[in-house]
Amino acid sequence: MLLLGGRSRRTVHMDWSKREAYVEPIQSQGRSLWIGDGMPLSFAICQAQKRVLMGEGPDLPFTRRAREQMEELRGFCGVYGGDWAMRKGWQ
Repeated sequence: MLLLGGRSRRTVHMDWSKREAYVEPIQSQGRSLWIGDGMPLSFAICQAQKRVLMGEGPDLPFTRRAREQMEELRGFCGVYGGDWAMRKGWQ
């Protein structure tokens, strides 16, 4: 479920090649949640985070626990329709 223009919708289909989402109205009442920091990040920082998450960044000296966490996060990532995305389930 997501809110568009203050109205509840559910995703029916994603067309990754066109970068379009098809939604339909639903009766359920939703609430807005924002997972993340309140501060916006620059494009360069976001791209650097993506490279590290996808394992394309420099060879960093992660601890064992950090390596395990990165592998878990990478399990939720992938390339869909030529673009990088995180799939549902990660929080």
